[in-house]
Amino acid sequence: MTPRIKRLRDSTIKLWCWLIYPEWPYKCVICNKRKANEAHHLLRKVYWRRECFWDIRNGISICQPCHKYTKRVETWLEKNRPEQYAWLEQQRQLIRTGPKPMLGTEEARVEFLKEIQKSLLKQL
Repeated sequence: MTPRIKRLRDSTIKLWCWLIYPEWPYKCVICNKRKANEAHHLLRKVYWRRECFWDIRNGISICQPCHKYTKRVETWLEKNRPEQYAWLEQQRQLIRTGPKPMLGTEEARVEFLKEIQKSLLKQL
């Protein structure tokens, strides 16, 4: 990944995080005690080239100590947010069986991230 793509991806992740926090009551969804200070991607970062990675349904607000235990996150999600868990499972299935994104050139990746940023900004 080139430095240009990394900077653009990282700034897009920050924008995505700003959209995640208001979706949740600024508390950790696992322990419900601490102020949540991290947005957790349910789909791993390796999937950043897919639009589903940037969907706000792909994130939850979580505190740093609980972020270490991602299995708890999925258990909580399945029990408390079944519609979001179902979406997550559907996306995982699509990733396993669907076509891989064709973003071979740096310019294609830049354009993809810029379009994602525009989409996220519209949601603010």
